[in-house]
Amino acid sequence: MKWRGTAETLLITLAALVTSMVVFGAFMAAFAGVNPIDLYAQIYQGGFGSAFALQNTLSRAAPLILAALCTALPARLGLVIIGGEGALVLGGLAAVCTGLLLGGAPPLAAQAAMAIKSLAPVTFPFNQRM
Repeated sequence: MKWRGTAETLLITLAALVTSMVVFGAFMAAFAGVNPIDLYAQIYQGGFGSAFALQNTLSRAAPLILAALCTALPARLGLVIIGGEGALVLGGLAAVCTGLLLGGAPPLAAQAAMAIKSLAPVTFPFNQRM
């Protein structure tokens, strides 16, 4: 009966997605005067319509997916991670500041220093066991 739980989870997820699309479509039709079908077609074209759009979507989604993964894995151990997106922003800020400070350094050394410095904000021990 394992398939029943999987089917139930899939059905609930699909129902939630369809319901949210219908509500958002009705909202856009009522308040913005936009045809929801055309709107969803343009969203699909912008995200997946060409090789460039797909590459852009994946490159923008990868950091958020990794931040979610960094929150989900410790959650399996009972740790609570608060502010994964903030750590991502601080890591990016630290890498940019390091890159600006090392403007005259060889590119490989500057990139290595930026990668090392981008990990610094994430390593603070703020995790609490529940």
